[in-house]
Amino acid sequence: MQSVVQDISLLCRGEPSRLEGWLRTGRGRLIVSVACILIGGAIYGFTIGILRSPLQATYTAIKFPILIFITVICNGMLNGMLAMLLGIRLNLMESVRAILMSYAIACIFLASLGPVFFFHLWNWSPSDQGNGFFYWKLFHIAMIAMAGTVGNLRLWQLLKQVAGRAKAWAVLISWLVANLFLGCQLSWILRPFFGNPNIEVSFLREDALDRSFYEDVWMIMQGFLQQINNI
Repeated sequence: MQSVVQDISLLCRGEPSRLEGWLRTGRGRLIVSVACILIGGAIYGFTIGILRSPLQATYTAIKFPILIFITVICNGMLNGMLAMLLGIRLNLMESVRAILMSYAIACIFLASLGPVFFFHLWNWSPSDQGNGFFYWKLFHIAMIAMAGTVGNLRLWQLLKQVAGRAKAWAVLISWLVANLFLGCQLSWILRPFFGNPNIEVSFLREDALDRSFYEDVWMIMQGFLQQINNI
């Protein structure tokens, strides 16, 4: 148990000289990253679904880690090819390990905020639940984006160790763009995560392939701005 805690602490500190060993031959350490995503992702998934209902929270706790693992596999192959094109000494498996580490850090970050989110919900009145759904959704989209950025910035320290500052920035930006577009659209297909109070709770939506994540965010922002103008 102490060894696992030390590994998690090392992962969060992002010490590049030691994490490079995880990257090259870290099969055992791979389990630590996977466990962080499974446990941290499930905890955070439960917190974002509990606004709707305990059943939605359970569904989201299951789906959130699945979303991350699908994103890691798809982006790992894409980002591995991008790294080779940019002249970085990373093969496909090493790219997958690197992305797993960054997502593990992001899940630890999100799970650590779980008590704050629960306290926030505890202080809501029943009338806030319907009106606050769009605010809650936008807030958590921002939190997920922040956590992903933190995880990737930790990853940048490792990339700098492997490839140098200039190439590390090029790889990081390309990886961030790929993670953003693919991860967001996958989250749209696997919805609901938050659980719209006006729609019945379900594991997946029948219209999963309709529209896109970006259209939905734009509509939420329009509704949010309209509420502000009506105040």
